[in-house]
Amino acid sequence: MKTTSLCLVLWLCLAAALGYAADAGIFTIVEGGARVLRDTKWYTLAPGARFEEGDIIDDDAKAQVQIELTEALGRMKASLVQAMKMLES
Repeated sequence: MKTTSLCLVLWLCLAAALGYAADAGIFTIVEGGARVLRDTKWYTLAPGARFEEGDIIDDDAKAQVQIELTEALGRMKASLVQAMKMLES
């Protein structure tokens, strides 16, 4: 029950956060072969590229990709942490 509730809270927070901004973050580190599917077109990833709602990331086995989330997503993460603490108690 707790796992199901936690998953529901996570998805609701993520959906709400992505609704606040089309730019959900920035790719800060991209090493190795990595690409992103945006709409119906594949793009090669590079540091500084925008991470947007609905992006699908594909990378090879040794690639590393780091995303810095926007402020809106950071606030939603804080809300998620609070919700997880409530579920644990």
